[in-house]
Amino acid sequence: MLATQDFQNVVKNTPLIAIDFLVHGEGGRLLVGKRTNRPALGFLMVPGGRVYKDESLNMAMSRIFMDEFGFQLDYEDISFLGIYDHIYDEGPFLYSPEITSHYVVIAVNVKLKIDIDNLPKNQHSSYLFLSLDEINERDDVHMFTRQYFSQAPINKFL
Repeated sequence: MLATQDFQNVVKNTPLIAIDFLVHGEGGRLLVGKRTNRPALGFLMVPGGRVYKDESLNMAMSRIFMDEFGFQLDYEDISFLGIYDHIYDEGPFLYSPEITSHYVVIAVNVKLKIDIDNLPKNQHSSYLFLSLDEINERDDVHMFTRQYFSQAPINKFL
């Protein structure tokens, strides 16, 4: 784990790598949670997290999934969606709001039946499933969650 000042320098000077999980419920509804941390504090977003240095993508995916859902990921339940840029005009630091953040996000679809009342509350204070129409209509759904349905991923152009 990086010291706060070291992490601040990393965020200030480099992009971060993250993994987002698009969990689809009944009727194609998407799981979102209300963020408790910056960036995007208070917005509805899909669960996910960043990859640590020297952590393989498989290890990161398993760790992030466990942190977000409270149980082990079954790799047979996922499929790769794409790679996306998430560039925020804010960073994770309340005390340094001028530092922006850039995430290169690996998005994966997950087939999963879960009880949203039993999900961990580390990153999201509450959860709900939204339809595509609700995702596009609600002001509290973050634009980067909408992006998964409105913009082709970077890898489509490679």
